[in-house]
Amino acid sequence: MGSIILDGVEIEDDVLIGAGTLIPSNKKLISGYLYMGNPVRQIRPLTHDEIRGLQQSAENYKNWKQDYIDSQ
Repeated sequence: MGSIILDGVEIEDDVLIGAGTLIPSNKKLISGYLYMGNPVRQIRPLTHDEIRGLQQSAENYKNWKQDYIDSQ
């Protein structure tokens, strides 16, 4: 949602990026944290519920993709 991710950024699994965040070139966002700001900064660790929510959201998108492919 309006975030800008520049060249060479590495984003590990289970990362939540706030809307409007600017991630400068060659930054690494490590797993398990919320990141926000302009420029980006690590805000706080994610809760277990937030990580589960991210994983469930990813699974939903995989299923929706497959449903779309199957409907063609």
